[in-house]
Amino acid sequence: MRELIPIKSISRGILFTDADAFKFLEIFPINFQLKSEREQEAILSKYEGLFKIMRCPFMILTIAKKSDSREHLDYIKALYDKETNENVRAMMVEYMENTADVSYQNAVRRRFIVAVPYQAPAGLALGQVPLNEIEGYLYQKTSQFKDAIMACGNDVFSPEDENVFTAQIVMELLNVKSSEMQKAVKFYAGH
Repeated sequence: MRELIPIKSISRGILFTDADAFKFLEIFPINFQLKSEREQEAILSKYEGLFKIMRCPFMILTIAKKSDSREHLDYIKALYDKETNENVRAMMVEYMENTADVSYQNAVRRRFIVAVPYQAPAGLALGQVPLNEIEGYLYQKTSQFKDAIMACGNDVFSPEDENVFTAQIVMELLNVKSSEMQKAVKFYAGH
């Protein structure tokens, strides 16, 4: 199995394989279609700027899986229980019913992940580069990307535990089906 998935370790949010190192960011999309024509032009201009300042390769990955709205509906139900205005309560019931109907009709949740690989100096293999140099490079490049994408209007997820976040991304990329039922904490704890 190790030949198929050459993962060596995850440290400080960085995925190390036999030959590469990657750092991941999760980007929350904006609804471009809801923007005015002028706003759309400004956003496109900012995206052009993003591609100009990112002088390193990066990959944009999409993870799509069936959406589960139970947690959201539980939250709305808790608000409903505290609400005293009958008109608002009626709207909340309608909202919960509509949300349940949509989610049961194959709603899909998408995650947008940016993977930034480490670029070793010419002639050097990953194992010949000090760990702090790899970490510094990836921190700098992901910070640049984060600042540029936020200028475009997108938000970037900031995980509490970068190692668990990275393990969850890897798990979802390798096996979407089981990642719907198992969280990365279990996956990561075994390594």
